[in-house]
Amino acid sequence: MNTEMILLSDIDADDRLREVDHEAALFISASIAEHGLRQPIEVRKVGKRYKLIAGGHRLQAAKILEWVDIPAIVLKATELEAKLLEIDENLFRRELSPLDRATFLATRKEVYEALHPETKHGDDRKSSVFRSMKPTYD
Repeated sequence: MNTEMILLSDIDADDRLREVDHEAALFISASIAEHGLRQPIEVRKVGKRYKLIAGGHRLQAAKILEWVDIPAIVLKATELEAKLLEIDENLFRRELSPLDRATFLATRKEVYEALHPETKHGDDRKSSVFRSMKPTYD
């Protein structure tokens, strides 16, 4: 995956699943100032602009540091695919409260089923096997 420098002013980060914690962004900005940005944000191109997929706290940290641009990985993803990536980013990178984790998992299931409708109402294979078996009598 290639990393590109994207202008902060070209990135839309509204309509996120969770708000940026300003104190966490301050902490991240201090780390970035000392060590640099070790993980680029992830975006997708929408028209002439970019929509943030992952890295809301890193993006906010860059704004705190008054950066003009930021390293970003530009992914080709539909809106639903991007939402799934955002959910996974939150599930696997951030300690969540039990309520947040449950909410993200429920939303992830909905998005996954929208992307893969064949999985929505899966057949109970065990019952199918038993229905197809002929009884044997000794």
